[in-house]
Amino acid sequence: MSADKLMLAQFTFEPDNGDPVGAAVRGARDFAQTHQLDPTNAARLAILVEELVANICEHGSSDGLATIELDLSIETDAIGIVIRDSGASFNPDSGVSFDGPNMVRGGGAGLELVRTWSKIVSYHSINGHNTLTLRMPISA
Repeated sequence: MSADKLMLAQFTFEPDNGDPVGAAVRGARDFAQTHQLDPTNAARLAILVEELVANICEHGSSDGLATIELDLSIETDAIGIVIRDSGASFNPDSGVSFDGPNMVRGGGAGLELVRTWSKIVSYHSINGHNTLTLRMPISA
């Protein structure tokens, strides 16, 4: 990451306590407003955060006890997104292909949005703790 990176927002969510997806989206929207992101970039950031947190809650935590931490930062030309969780490991850059939405369950496009609107910088899982680092380019 560049030297002009500023850590500007940190959030921790407990999936079994309230509405972690809603809280994460509100945090992303507040971040976008504070840093005066244009409507397109603000919407993309909120959608990315929503998809990432929802996937952890839905797929990564069978017992509802995963902790999710979200760090947002702003750089000259991108938003940095770091998400840490204690749920099941899943590398979104593992080559799983997108064959279209799952029509039975009504989902499946979220990971493709993450891959399209951001660059996966890194992923690692150590001792049950996952860290995913993304860069979302700021479009003009």
